[in-house]
Amino acid sequence: MRDTARGIRLVVARTWRASPPRVMVSAVVTLLLAFVPALQVLALATLVERLDGEHTLRDVLAPLLVIVAIVGLANPVRAVATTLRMDADHPVIADLERELVLRAARTPPRGLARAETTAQLQKQA
Repeated sequence: MRDTARGIRLVVARTWRASPPRVMVSAVVTLLLAFVPALQVLALATLVERLDGEHTLRDVLAPLLVIVAIVGLANPVRAVATTLRMDADHPVIADLERELVLRAARTPPRGLARAETTAQLQKQA
């Protein structure tokens, strides 16, 4: 568990160093997406409330349009958030792979022949 937490801290720190704006935008978009289910429930509750009684189409149109907008925009916004996260991750992945390749290149052939050395390199991959 400690190794996992250490790994998460390492990746988050490296991602932040690589692109703070992308990390911030990705975090904000992710938080906004967390509100989507609650907004859907509120809009649907408003729509149902307005359908009960003597309301006109004009009365139900606003909550209906909100529901359509939330449902219609949720997936594209999710795709944007995923793209932002991937864009922020690419430089970090490239740096980690470069460090691994350099470490392997600096290891003498005798060291690469040892099982524990290759296991350690594979663990980092």
